Amino acid sequence: MLDFRTTKKGPVPAFSLDKRDHLRRQTMRKREWRAVIMLPLAIGVVVYFVMHLLEQYHAASAQPKIQDATFTPMSQPILANAPPLPSESAIVAMTEGARELMKNPQGVYLHIGETDPITLAWMREQLALDAKSPPVPQRFTARELVGGNIHAGVPALVSGRIEDSISAVPDGADEGYQRLLLALDEQQFAEVLAPPEAANLIIGHNVQVVGRFLGHDQLPSASGVTVKVPLIAARVVSEDADVSQDLGVPREWQSGGEWRLPDDLFADLSDERTVIETRPYYYLLGQVKLDLTSPDVYADAIDGNARANDIHQDPDAFRNKPVRFVATVLRAWEDPDVAKDQPFGVGRCIRILAYHSDFGPITETIDGEAKTRSKIVQRMFEFAITGSQPIPEPRTQLSVTGRFLKFHAIPVKENQARDRAHKLQRQSDKVYAYFLIAHSYGAAPPPPPAGQTRTEFVVGMSIAATVLVLLTVFYFQMRKENRAADHMQVQVRKLRETRRGLRGKILPATGDVPAVAPDASAASTPAAPGAPAAATPETPSAGDVDHPPA
Repeated sequence: MLDFRTTKKGPVPAFSLDKRDHLRRQTMRKREWRAVIMLPLAIGVVVYFVMHLLEQYHAASAQPKIQDATFTPMSQPILANAPPLPSESAIVAMTEGARELMKNPQGVYLHIGETDPITLAWMREQLALDAKSPPVPQRFTARELVGGNIHAGVPALVSGRIEDSISAVPDGADEGYQRLLLALDEQQFAEVLAPPEAANLIIGHNVQVVGRFLGHDQLPSASGVTVKVPLIAARVVSEDADVSQDLGVPREWQSGGEWRLPDDLFADLSDERTVIETRPYYYLLGQVKLDLTSPDVYADAIDGNARANDIHQDPDAFRNKPVRFVATVLRAWEDPDVAKDQPFGVGRCIRILAYHSDFGPITETIDGEAKTRSKIVQRMFEFAITGSQPIPEPRTQLSVTGRFLKFHAIPVKENQARDRAHKLQRQSDKVYAYFLIAHSYGAAPPPPPAGQTRTEFVVGMSIAATVLVLLTVFYFQMRKENRAADHMQVQVRKLRETRRGLRGKILPATGDVPAVAPDASAASTPAAPGAPAAATPETPSAGDVDHPPA
């Protein structure tokens, strides 16, 4: 049957002699079309995810994930309803135990913490020792006192306004104490056990208290609930803003003698506290000032951004070492404590809280197992700058070279929605900032030219490699299919040529045909009317018959 249609429908056969099929095979097959369509889609998906990661990276670099914790205003305690102090006999009975505690200052906080006999006995012995050799106190703010991150027994300097004052004499004692109620910042309060002469202080005046932090006491409040207030044992209470003579500060800070860092300077330093220990802080301020006479001291400063994980794992190995950090300013302010105390002649200090995102190793503890892997990490930094430079503006990128002191733990307010948005699995309620003390800051080095940063180079190479792999797979897949089709065409072409050679030809007999007797059934069958008579087989001649040999 002839087919006069110019086009054909249906799938193209693997082999066909029809020219229309040949023309149809010149276009791509269904699988090839799928590959052509899927290839740009696959490339598009790869580019999308890469750009999404870059967007997250830039967002993380621009938006630090910290938020300062806030405190609920405290109800004002009522000293008149405070519980009485322990008796004099109970305090005296604990004197020997208190002296034993003083032999291990690091463990004092485990045994004291409220107005019990052992705490008051230790307070008497320790304040008597401090009067002979005044220690450098730690200046505490209301946030630090109420936060609960300060060990009991540490030297303390607290400023506040007197709100109430009553006498508190232990039963059986000739002389007692003066209980003071101080109003602190952020509507917080503190209780002070001061010497008897503090009764002459005027309520409503601002004072500075020098002594020891004892822990916390439970006091009734005006709202009817019991509140937990910080408890301070005062050695000196003064209305004078400059209490350096009472502190014994000139002995250590402005002695004028030969400069030397104390051997035990970092003994009481903790990277978990929310405070900056005053003594090592002030000493490094003086050390940085002294470094101005030796400009080569920072020639081999450590790249802090590259070694951040090493510093985090072993901060003791990097204390007082020259380190360089690059970071972006979040906020900056002048340190009021340095302006008041002026340690080693340093009268001005700028504090800068900054952030920066780096790609590098970070060690994380997951299910009790420490694992180190490389990824983008945002870190916080805090700089103390002693020079006369202006306060930098937020979002200014700085390069700071100075001496590493510690990690400053900054409390943050819990916010699960924010953590989920930033894909954080918070393991602490604090953010730890690298604390660096330096004389000055400088402009950060310019970024590499566009398209030549490490991140962009890695991204570009990843995209190029992905495209190359997809093109290679596409090429070899098409080559495999074309080889299979070509092989089939060769086999069919050979078969066609063989059929052409056999067309119209009869193969010759390869052997003798034996004589066959006529079929009896065929002989007895009458011939059809009009049909020619069947030929009678002839008898072969003698020469045509094979005879057996004699």
